[in-house]
Amino acid sequence: MSNSVKPKALFAGKVYGQCTFWIGVVGLAIGLIGMILSFAGVNPYFDNQALLDGLWAGHRAPTIWAEATGREFQPGHWYLSRLGFSDGIAMLGIAIACLAAVIGIWVATLGMVMKKREPGFFVVLGFILALLLTLSVTGILSG
Repeated sequence: MSNSVKPKALFAGKVYGQCTFWIGVVGLAIGLIGMILSFAGVNPYFDNQALLDGLWAGHRAPTIWAEATGREFQPGHWYLSRLGFSDGIAMLGIAIACLAAVIGIWVATLGMVMKKREPGFFVVLGFILALLLTLSVTGILSG
């Protein structure tokens, strides 16, 4: 058995991992609470049966939304104005979990700048990725 030395993890990787893990756990907990409330029938925003029927039938999002809510389609962060509903709480948890990557990459990139160990190329890539993720989350950059 050889006595090999394990490589030391980079600071940016540790910071990214810790940020995304803990923010993801918070998002998971909130989302799970919202889903449990929704499945229990506590103040749902969507008619779950209509939602599933529309998904299985292959309908487009505006059609499913109209059938499941009885309201006009709301793209984007609709759940922010619907946090009194169990579905809004569930979606907030999902959004927080997704936001973990954005926060993690910003913190990791700033960590690379502060530690000054990583080559400038990686710092530039980190800033580009962080900017792209931020623009995507805010809806400014979309497909």
